[in-house]
Amino acid sequence: MEKTKDTPCTALAKDISTLVINSSPMNESTGSERNTASRNIPEVFTATWLHEDHIIELTRILHGVEADRVEGCLVQYVEENIEPAGWKAVWQYSQPLVTESQSQPHAVKNQEAFQTLYEQQVSPGPIDRFVVEVVNVNREKLEAEVKYCNITHKDLVKDCPDDQFTVPLVQLYPLAVQENEAIDIATTAEVVEQVRFFYNHIWQAWDLEEESCCYDQHLIARRLQLYQDIETGRIPSSVGSELRQLVKIANVVQKEIEATEKLGGEDEADEEKVSILIHLHKTLENLKARFDLIQEPVLRELCTSSQPIDCSWAVASQRTNLAKILIVVDCLSLDALTDISHVPELLKKLPQVPEDALCQSYPSLQLALNAAKKDDIIVILPGIHLLQYIGLISGGGTLLGVGTDVIIEGTKNSGDVLIDITGDFSMQNITLKPLPNQIGIVHHKGNLTLDKVEIQGGVTGMIGLGKTHTKIESSTVRDSTQKGVDFRESAFADLSQTCFNGCGVGIQVEEDSKISVSHCKIENSAEYGILVMWPEGSDISSFKDIPKEALMESLLTEYSGNILSNNKEDAGVMVATRPPVEDQLSRSFEEDFVPHNSTGSLDSGFEYIDGESK
Repeated sequence: MEKTKDTPCTALAKDISTLVINSSPMNESTGSERNTASRNIPEVFTATWLHEDHIIELTRILHGVEADRVEGCLVQYVEENIEPAGWKAVWQYSQPLVTESQSQPHAVKNQEAFQTLYEQQVSPGPIDRFVVEVVNVNREKLEAEVKYCNITHKDLVKDCPDDQFTVPLVQLYPLAVQENEAIDIATTAEVVEQVRFFYNHIWQAWDLEEESCCYDQHLIARRLQLYQDIETGRIPSSVGSELRQLVKIANVVQKEIEATEKLGGEDEADEEKVSILIHLHKTLENLKARFDLIQEPVLRELCTSSQPIDCSWAVASQRTNLAKILIVVDCLSLDALTDISHVPELLKKLPQVPEDALCQSYPSLQLALNAAKKDDIIVILPGIHLLQYIGLISGGGTLLGVGTDVIIEGTKNSGDVLIDITGDFSMQNITLKPLPNQIGIVHHKGNLTLDKVEIQGGVTGMIGLGKTHTKIESSTVRDSTQKGVDFRESAFADLSQTCFNGCGVGIQVEEDSKISVSHCKIENSAEYGILVMWPEGSDISSFKDIPKEALMESLLTEYSGNILSNNKEDAGVMVATRPPVEDQLSRSFEEDFVPHNSTGSLDSGFEYIDGESK
């Protein structure tokens, strides 16, 4: 029999199809029956929602609040709509009932303790069901005081005054037929089902660890879609089961965090408490990383483990400085899916990647950069990715493109430098497209490796400042209006098998830098293929009669196997002069100039203007 009721707590109160409340026998079982009282249970109300209406209703209830304020919104929702007492329900539970005095806060101190807790709370024993009467709803705690309708069961509850005891509201299933017809059981059933559904399928305990996790329409819609994908089989059943187990484990860990935070003690105990909390928070982080990994179809292909979930991995690692792998993927063509299989092999070649590195996916490059920290690895799949700010990974890390046409484009918000580097950094298989008024890369300090990188356009492709070490291999710099690469005083660089095409100056170096150029191709330069700059006031007259090939061999650390063609001048030597301030920027650059984003200064050497030496 189906019953529907237009309830005041639905978002679309006049649309009966918004909510369907069914009366159904509670005969499904998720565990073995261990008591005859669990049989012959009356029909109960259950509530279901249409997908879009459910999003609207949950959004209305939660108001887009952060995770730590969610319970307050649910309490308000319950207070406004539920019947406070006088209704009957089926109480379903799977844990032995204990009194408050028996349930003391405890802390997980080792893996064995965690395993025990896991087995008790995540993998419960047989399920019991009893008909109870609700005496009072404690709305602030989302609990209900109940008593058995059958007095023969009172021996199951010890030390409870007046035969009353407290149960979580989500363990109650209102009966379809109530003795008191004045009870609005339809609304009450909807409220209880809404709270139960939220905690079972929307809430994720690690949200409390996030600084800006808001329960807005976007998050609710995404998690409802995940729930539907699991229910309809779009996500394999084994994966869906593991996703739900991870959420359950996270709830256990969060309860332990709350219990541990309530513990007091002396200084020594406090130190132990801090150690336990660090361990629990790290466990929660690992659980979230695993969840993010297997819920994303692309990342799931990278996950080599198909074993049933084992909670021990979640608490096994206590390292706090693991390099994280952030994978940027929004949408992917069928052809690009073949690139995914190469990711594990590529990552294993990186020395900084530990075997237990964590993976997480992001729908955009900027979101990944915002989340990244020093020494992290960002794997970027094919597509055009906009960059506004490089973030903390500027101090060291890796950008790794997988597949063809992995393009990073600058925006006006990037400032006058697309990527600033202030530590050891590597980039592979990526195309950079700075705006016409931007510098592609400025390397302030540390070691930089560019492998199979193409820089297209911009004012200058790459600048290496003093005492930096740069290695560029199998790469291309093209169409930079001023310089392809520019190495300042005391910089070290090794350029090999790299092409410089269509730049103002292909390679510009200061006299005091240590530069090796081998098997490179420099062509179609508007001024010079290779230009060596000497300090202001230097006498360069002795270089006039030296053949260009011999000149480069004498001025560079290594020069061999290079091809220079179709440049205005293949090679030259010039004395630096400092231009007037008003000439240092072109008119177009001044008009589009955005305040500099760089963490260091570009003024670590002379600013040069083109001149001619004979």
